[in-house]
Amino acid sequence: MTIFSNLVVGQPIILKEDIREHLPYDVEIDDFASLNAGDFAHRYGQSKVEVVSEMRCPVWFSVSPKTKKRQQYWKVAQANGEIKYVLPDEIFSLAKIGHHNKNFDRWVHLDFIIADMELMDSDRNLMRKHPFTFQCPLTEQWVRYSTIRGNFVLQTLPYKSNIGKRGIVDPDDMQLVMNMGHLNQWNSKFYKSKHGIGYLVSPMMKPEYSISKKLNATAWEYHNQTWPPSFTEGVQDFYYIPLSYFEPYGIPTSELDPQTIHVLNWTVTGCDDLIRANL
Repeated sequence: MTIFSNLVVGQPIILKEDIREHLPYDVEIDDFASLNAGDFAHRYGQSKVEVVSEMRCPVWFSVSPKTKKRQQYWKVAQANGEIKYVLPDEIFSLAKIGHHNKNFDRWVHLDFIIADMELMDSDRNLMRKHPFTFQCPLTEQWVRYSTIRGNFVLQTLPYKSNIGKRGIVDPDDMQLVMNMGHLNQWNSKFYKSKHGIGYLVSPMMKPEYSISKKLNATAWEYHNQTWPPSFTEGVQDFYYIPLSYFEPYGIPTSELDPQTIHVLNWTVTGCDDLIRANL
């Protein structure tokens, strides 16, 4: 069975073109296929997984399979919203997500998160027409961004905006979602033409904000000089953080594990020979 035939929606992958672009000058790309794990490690002093992980290659996500003129493709997307179509021999390996950056510049307030099974057809049709409502194929939930004046996405920057040990978000409690509206990291522009990928998160403590941040001041003034709420279920508040804010990269893995959403302290998993078998 090839990697391509095992793909499911939401599976992180690494592409061969990115391996070629980021490959160190002293590593031969053919050695990934021609050398077994032991021989590769003996030649380079590192495993294949270690070499690829240090490249910090972009991580792509499988979105949907396509067939055109009897040729099978997968539509894939990465955190910056870019979309492309790849053939079976263009995939290097399955991957986990690594985060180069633990901080996030802002999070998105939400009006609601609702399971698709709870909707009537008429409600579902209204959801599809709403410009700031999105359905995630991984969770089968609908998510709606909160807005200001109807057409600006409501975002704020809390204190401790970090997924580290002292941050406001637990890195092991972030739900990967896809098909969201794509937000530019630097200017907050909203792009319908790009693919949004990120995390639904629930803070570990009550968020606090600095009024000196322009982003926060705008939200505070719009909500009559109070901090705007976000969707709450039980005692938990939920927000959305675009994955691009964490500068993600791909770490090869031997496991077909689309649920994996966070890697900080990782170890070699013995997937070197799997890489070799699929090249």
